[in-house]
Amino acid sequence: MSSEVDADAEGVAEGWWGCDWIAEQSFYLASHLTTPVCKARESLHTAWLYDKLYPSATNLEVALQRANLAMRVIAYSIFGAVTAGPGIALRRFGNVIQNHPYIFTLGNADAKVLPADRTFSVMFWNICGARAGYNYTDGGLSNLEDRIEDIIDEIIKEDKDVVGLCEMNDTTLNARVVERLKKHYRYIYWNVGKKGFGSPSGLAVFSKYEIKNPEFVRFDNETLAGRTKDHCIKGTFFGELASEGEIFARVGFTHPQHSEEPQFPDEEELTGRAAQMRTLFNHAVHKVEQLPTLIMGDFNCDDEEFDKYDYWFEKFETQREWVKDGVKQYTWLGDQLCVEYVNWQPITKMAHTLFNWIAPTFNWEEKKIIPKRVSEPCNLDRALWNKLLKKVDYKLGKEKFDRTKFSRVGAKGVFSDHRRLIFTGRANVAGG
Repeated sequence: MSSEVDADAEGVAEGWWGCDWIAEQSFYLASHLTTPVCKARESLHTAWLYDKLYPSATNLEVALQRANLAMRVIAYSIFGAVTAGPGIALRRFGNVIQNHPYIFTLGNADAKVLPADRTFSVMFWNICGARAGYNYTDGGLSNLEDRIEDIIDEIIKEDKDVVGLCEMNDTTLNARVVERLKKHYRYIYWNVGKKGFGSPSGLAVFSKYEIKNPEFVRFDNETLAGRTKDHCIKGTFFGELASEGEIFARVGFTHPQHSEEPQFPDEEELTGRAAQMRTLFNHAVHKVEQLPTLIMGDFNCDDEEFDKYDYWFEKFETQREWVKDGVKQYTWLGDQLCVEYVNWQPITKMAHTLFNWIAPTFNWEEKKIIPKRVSEPCNLDRALWNKLLKKVDYKLGKEKFDRTKFSRVGAKGVFSDHRRLIFTGRANVAGG
């Protein structure tokens, strides 16, 4: 199967009409116009979960807040019915005039010079940036608005040379992250894998080193499955790191097809992901004999499945075990709470009853919408590096996420259902 490199399937315009600045403003306005629809769904789920999100609230406070949220659902729905259409149209407009499959922002920080020992650090983090209540049903986390500033603080505190983020899907929240991090990073790529209607790739890259030859390798739509098919862009961002004109390493950040039940993938998900893995590998090895190469991402497959893609091990090394205080750690922390909530939530049951009345032949179990099975913590995120890149350190970031209960609003140390990967390596010279 083919893939698309540094281009958008719907075509891009050139010249003035391809101005990224105009596209950026269009995306901002479109995001605000589609927010009411998202807020309606979010308010509905927040109402069901209010006592769990705010455990110190009294019964009276919970009842009053649920009534308030119910009114918000109605108000947002009415308002959204008017604004969603123009918002979608504006996003399509921005998608057409955006020159590249990413928006580039030049930060205020100075470009970094590679130190004499040629070591550099890279961090990858799936921040679970879902909104509109999907943060509850797919992540077991409070709204991203409640977590985003703490996430940014963590990134600044880590102070890595290159940062790859994933599930950065919302334009307005993207803007908040870019605005704060441009004081610390010089080269910023966001809105990677643009999409006129639906979700972009959600990848964003922040680098202290210059990035040469940036490209986005898009996975074919036919390799997508379930909710993502036709509605999402998936792929990999590649770039070559440079210091004072010398290209010293190549990095890639990726986020292939997910499984609705991570430890119980169906045939469509496995087939699609296998094709995406081959596409990713084919591009990852482009300069594997000439440049130190590091690939990081949420691969959405556990160790057992990844072992089947054994061609990776011919060119790359990896690590899959971390132990702290005698306890094995994993990069993804499980979905027990999400599954329990999705299978329990009253709105789901009402929707199923209505849908079964309208379309009695629809098979909920076959579509893996309900009931779901719990997936235990496992390694979905990983880093792979070639022989020209010597691993100095590779560790997981701290995370207080508890898969058995929803994270409280304002809870400290709860950032995502994924741990961040932190890699430090030494860029060797080919033949050296």
